[in-house]
Amino acid sequence: MSDFLNRIKNPFLDKEYRHIYADEFLNAYIATQLKFLRQQRRWTQAQLAEKADMKQPRIPVLEDVNYSSWSISTLRRFAQAFDLRLRVSFEEFGTLINDYETLEQKSLERRSFDEDPVFKESSELEINMIDATLPQMAQTVHPVEKDIMGNQRTIERFPSLMAPQNVPQHRPGRSYGIYNDSTSQNDSLLSKRAA
Repeated sequence: MSDFLNRIKNPFLDKEYRHIYADEFLNAYIATQLKFLRQQRRWTQAQLAEKADMKQPRIPVLEDVNYSSWSISTLRRFAQAFDLRLRVSFEEFGTLINDYETLEQKSLERRSFDEDPVFKESSELEINMIDATLPQMAQTVHPVEKDIMGNQRTIERFPSLMAPQNVPQHRPGRSYGIYNDSTSQNDSLLSKRAA
């Protein structure tokens, strides 16, 4: 059993204590990660403020481990500035031990989308494949042939591959959730899993 677990085990039996402790740890975790992400990118507080569309004096307040008025919209602004996804989840108290014991700069740093190895490798592979097949695709997708009257015309053999269907157009300020009616969709998914 870890020293940290030994120290918190008895006090955590008190519900109010464990929730206050978890809230304070969360505040410190967010502020610390915010600072480490900024430093990882070698940004000044002014640069982060500009990218997050905030005023510079706000950044040191938010990087303070004692700050406690976080909002999802503020965290989303930072996620977009760092080009990361924001994840909010409910956790068991036991996970706090690992979070506490691994709280260090390296564990809090995250790579932006452009540096994410999952997408970086696939993007490089796709670029190489496109470079190799572009000349062949031009003739395959839009071949030219003569119709009955002898006129040349372009044939689109794979129109569905060229223009994806049912992809929403991006509109600033619009939410792009998976479902429009999340309650009925979630209920539907749960009933399918139970069946």
